[in-house]
Amino acid sequence: MRGLLIDSTRPVFTAALITDTECFASNPDAGNKRHTAVILPTIDALLKTHGIDGISELDFCAGVTGPGSFTGIRVGLAMLNAFHAATGVNLIGITALEAAAFEKDNCVAYLPQAGKDAYSLIKKGDSQEYTSLYDDGINALNLEKIEVCAEKLANMDETARLLRQKFSENKFDYPLAPFYIKPSSADKLLLI
Repeated sequence: MRGLLIDSTRPVFTAALITDTECFASNPDAGNKRHTAVILPTIDALLKTHGIDGISELDFCAGVTGPGSFTGIRVGLAMLNAFHAATGVNLIGITALEAAAFEKDNCVAYLPQAGKDAYSLIKKGDSQEYTSLYDDGINALNLEKIEVCAEKLANMDETARLLRQKFSENKFDYPLAPFYIKPSSADKLLLI
Protein backbone atom coordinates (compact mmCIF):
# COMPACT_ATOMS: atom_id res chain seq x y z
CA MET A 1 0.00 0.00 0.00
CA ARG A 2 1.21 3.47 -0.90
CA GLY A 3 -0.70 6.68 -0.29
CA LEU A 4 -0.17 10.40 -0.30
CA LEU A 5 -1.41 12.60 2.54
CA ILE A 6 -1.53 16.36 2.21
CA ASP A 7 -2.36 18.78 5.00
CA SER A 8 -2.94 22.31 3.80
CA THR A 9 -5.02 23.34 6.81
CA ARG A 10 -2.04 24.51 8.85
CA PRO A 11 0.10 27.59 8.19
CA VAL A 12 2.93 25.41 6.79
CA PHE A 13 2.01 22.87 4.10
CA THR A 14 2.81 19.21 4.83
CA ALA A 15 2.86 16.17 2.56
CA ALA A 16 3.57 12.58 3.53
CA LEU A 17 4.03 9.30 1.72
CA ILE A 18 2.39 6.50 3.66
CA THR A 19 3.26 2.83 3.17
CA ASP A 20 2.16 -0.29 5.02
CA THR A 21 4.72 0.34 7.73
CA GLU A 22 6.24 3.80 7.34
CA CYS A 23 5.37 7.47 6.99
CA PHE A 24 7.73 9.84 5.19
CA ALA A 25 6.78 13.48 5.82
CA SER A 26 7.94 16.56 3.95
CA ASN A 27 7.54 20.12 5.25
CA PRO A 28 8.96 22.59 2.72
CA ASP A 29 10.62 25.63 4.24
CA ALA A 30 8.71 28.21 2.24
CA GLY A 31 7.21 30.26 5.02
CA ASN A 32 3.67 30.47 6.20
CA LYS A 33 0.68 30.25 3.89
CA ARG A 34 2.59 29.57 0.67
CA HIS A 35 0.61 26.46 -0.17
CA THR A 36 -0.06 27.22 -3.83
CA ALA A 37 3.66 27.82 -4.44
CA VAL A 38 4.87 24.63 -2.77
CA ILE A 39 2.13 22.00 -3.13
CA LEU A 40 3.04 20.51 -6.53
CA PRO A 41 6.85 20.74 -6.22
CA THR A 42 6.67 19.19 -2.74
CA ILE A 43 4.47 16.29 -3.86
CA ASP A 44 6.61 15.70 -6.96
CA ALA A 45 9.87 15.67 -4.97
CA LEU A 46 8.40 13.40 -2.27
CA LEU A 47 7.16 10.84 -4.81
CA LYS A 48 10.37 10.89 -6.88
CA THR A 49 12.51 10.47 -3.74
CA HIS A 50 10.67 7.21 -3.10
CA GLY A 51 10.71 5.92 -6.69
CA ILE A 52 7.13 6.79 -7.58
CA ASP A 53 6.63 8.31 -11.03
CA GLY A 54 3.14 9.73 -10.56
CA ILE A 55 -0.17 9.83 -8.72
CA SER A 56 -1.51 6.91 -10.77
CA GLU A 57 0.99 4.61 -9.00
CA LEU A 58 -0.59 5.34 -5.60
CA ASP A 59 -3.35 3.35 -3.93
CA PHE A 60 -4.92 6.48 -2.44
CA CYS A 61 -4.54 10.19 -1.86
CA ALA A 62 -5.77 11.67 1.40
CA GLY A 63 -6.31 15.15 2.70
CA VAL A 64 -7.13 16.88 5.95
CA THR A 65 -10.49 18.51 5.19
CA GLY A 66 -10.41 20.97 8.09
CA PRO A 67 -10.86 22.79 10.25
CA GLY A 68 -8.11 25.23 9.43
CA SER A 69 -7.13 27.92 6.97
CA PHE A 70 -10.04 28.63 4.60
CA THR A 71 -7.81 29.13 1.56
CA GLY A 72 -5.47 26.31 2.56
CA ILE A 73 -8.35 23.84 2.79
CA ARG A 74 -9.62 24.86 -0.66
CA VAL A 75 -6.17 24.62 -2.27
CA GLY A 76 -5.49 21.15 -0.88
CA LEU A 77 -8.91 19.66 -1.59
CA ALA A 78 -9.05 21.12 -5.11
CA MET A 79 -5.68 19.51 -5.83
CA LEU A 80 -6.77 16.11 -4.50
CA ASN A 81 -10.10 16.20 -6.35
CA ALA A 82 -8.16 17.05 -9.54
CA PHE A 83 -5.84 14.07 -8.96
CA HIS A 84 -8.90 11.83 -8.71
CA ALA A 85 -10.48 13.31 -11.85
CA ALA A 86 -7.26 12.84 -13.82
CA THR A 87 -6.17 9.40 -12.60
CA GLY A 88 -9.09 7.80 -10.75
CA VAL A 89 -6.98 7.47 -7.60
CA ASN A 90 -9.03 6.70 -4.46
CA LEU A 91 -9.52 9.64 -2.08
CA ILE A 92 -9.78 9.62 1.71
CA GLY A 93 -10.80 12.66 3.70
CA ILE A 94 -10.17 13.14 7.41
CA THR A 95 -10.68 16.01 9.79
CA ALA A 96 -7.92 17.24 12.07
CA LEU A 97 -10.15 16.41 15.05
CA GLU A 98 -10.75 12.86 13.82
CA ALA A 99 -7.02 12.28 13.47
CA ALA A 100 -6.28 13.71 16.92
CA ALA A 101 -8.83 11.45 18.60
CA PHE A 102 -8.12 8.28 16.61
CA GLU A 103 -7.94 5.09 18.70
CA LYS A 104 -9.20 6.90 21.80
CA ASP A 105 -12.40 6.30 23.79
CA ASN A 106 -14.17 8.83 25.98
CA CYS A 107 -12.00 11.77 25.10
CA VAL A 108 -12.15 15.32 23.88
CA ALA A 109 -9.97 16.42 21.00
CA TYR A 110 -9.15 20.10 21.26
CA LEU A 111 -8.08 22.18 18.30
CA PRO A 112 -7.13 25.83 18.92
CA GLN A 113 -8.25 28.16 16.15
CA ALA A 114 -7.81 31.87 15.63
CA GLY A 115 -10.79 33.49 17.31
CA LYS A 116 -12.70 30.25 17.83
CA ASP A 117 -11.69 26.98 19.46
CA ALA A 118 -13.11 23.67 18.27
CA TYR A 119 -13.64 20.52 20.26
CA SER A 120 -14.73 17.09 19.20
CA LEU A 121 -16.31 14.83 21.80
CA ILE A 122 -15.66 11.18 21.05
CA LYS A 123 -18.17 8.80 22.57
CA LYS A 124 -17.10 5.61 24.32
CA GLY A 125 -16.67 2.59 22.12
CA ASP A 126 -16.37 2.27 18.39
CA SER A 127 -19.39 4.41 17.55
CA GLN A 128 -17.23 6.93 15.63
CA GLU A 129 -19.73 9.61 16.56
CA TYR A 130 -18.43 13.12 16.91
CA THR A 131 -20.04 16.10 18.57
CA SER A 132 -18.43 19.40 17.72
CA LEU A 133 -18.45 22.22 20.24
CA TYR A 134 -17.06 25.69 19.89
CA ASP A 135 -15.68 28.34 22.22
CA ASP A 136 -16.98 27.89 25.78
CA GLY A 137 -19.46 25.13 24.93
CA ILE A 138 -17.08 22.57 26.37
CA ASN A 139 -17.57 24.03 29.84
CA ALA A 140 -21.21 22.95 29.82
CA LEU A 141 -20.18 19.29 29.77
CA ASN A 142 -19.22 17.14 32.73
CA LEU A 143 -15.73 16.09 31.69
CA GLU A 144 -14.79 14.42 34.97
CA LYS A 145 -14.38 10.95 33.41
CA ILE A 146 -13.34 12.06 29.95
CA GLU A 147 -9.68 12.21 28.97
CA VAL A 148 -8.38 15.14 26.95
CA CYS A 149 -6.67 13.06 24.29
CA ALA A 150 -5.28 15.82 22.13
CA GLU A 151 -4.46 19.39 22.86
CA LYS A 152 -2.77 19.77 19.52
CA LEU A 153 -3.09 18.29 16.07
CA ALA A 154 -2.21 14.65 15.57
CA ASN A 155 1.29 13.92 14.35
CA MET A 156 1.86 12.30 10.97
CA ASP A 157 2.40 8.79 12.41
CA GLU A 158 -0.99 8.91 14.19
CA THR A 159 -2.64 10.23 11.04
CA ALA A 160 -0.96 7.49 8.97
CA ARG A 161 -2.46 4.80 11.24
CA LEU A 162 -5.94 6.28 10.74
CA LEU A 163 -5.46 6.36 6.96
CA ARG A 164 -4.22 2.76 6.87
CA GLN A 165 -7.38 1.70 8.68
CA LYS A 166 -9.66 3.68 6.35
CA PHE A 167 -7.84 2.25 3.32
CA SER A 168 -8.20 -1.33 4.62
CA GLU A 169 -11.93 -0.72 5.11
CA ASN A 170 -12.32 0.84 1.62
CA LYS A 171 -13.61 4.09 3.14
CA PHE A 172 -13.12 6.34 0.14
CA ASP A 173 -14.62 9.76 -0.54
CA TYR A 174 -15.30 11.75 -3.70
CA PRO A 175 -15.41 14.61 -3.95
CA LEU A 176 -13.56 15.67 -0.84
CA ALA A 177 -15.54 18.41 0.88
CA PRO A 178 -14.23 21.04 3.30
CA PHE A 179 -15.01 20.94 7.01
CA TYR A 180 -15.26 24.49 8.33
CA ILE A 181 -15.83 25.67 11.89
CA LYS A 182 -17.74 28.69 10.64
CA PRO A 183 -19.12 29.69 7.23
CA SER A 184 -16.88 31.62 4.87
CA SER A 185 -17.58 35.29 4.18
CA ALA A 186 -19.00 34.29 0.78
CA ASP A 187 -21.26 31.66 2.37
CA LYS A 188 -22.52 34.24 4.89
CA LEU A 189 -23.59 36.50 1.99
CA LEU A 190 -25.54 33.63 0.45
CA LEU A 191 -27.44 33.13 3.70
CA ILE A 192 -28.71 36.72 3.72
